[in-house]
Amino acid sequence: MQLKNGRYSYLELVIACTIFGSSGVFFKHVRGMGVSSVIFYRLLFGFSLLVTYLLITKKYEVFRLGIKKRYVLLIGVFNVITAYAYFSSITYAGLSTAVLLLYTAPVYVTLMSPLILGDRITRRSMMSLFLSLAGILLVVMPVGDFSEVATIL
Repeated sequence: MQLKNGRYSYLELVIACTIFGSSGVFFKHVRGMGVSSVIFYRLLFGFSLLVTYLLITKKYEVFRLGIKKRYVLLIGVFNVITAYAYFSSITYAGLSTAVLLLYTAPVYVTLMSPLILGDRITRRSMMSLFLSLAGILLVVMPVGDFSEVATIL
């Protein structure tokens, strides 16, 4: 397997992030389609593009899943659940709130990993958790009125 040069890889990364990041904006302008329909067509279009790319480049070994079948199915199920929750939250709570909720996933992972995986929370992960929560508070309450937060604590 040959690695690509760094600049081309960064360009691919920027393009992928731009496409993924703009999906919520496009969904906001879709009228008359339910969340399930949008997710179905989004996944069908993505799957079709991936299969076409793999067939054109003759990367047939990717189709052999072997023992990874269960993990691929699990990733697919979680992808559909995440997409459904994301697009539903755009519908009911607005785009900015949906994006905020989507990108708070590392906070949930940090909090749940000791319970599910038995991981230890290190000083570094606690600092990251604190910074993430501070960033969320700044987005939710940008004016700096943290009196409501003080009553919660």
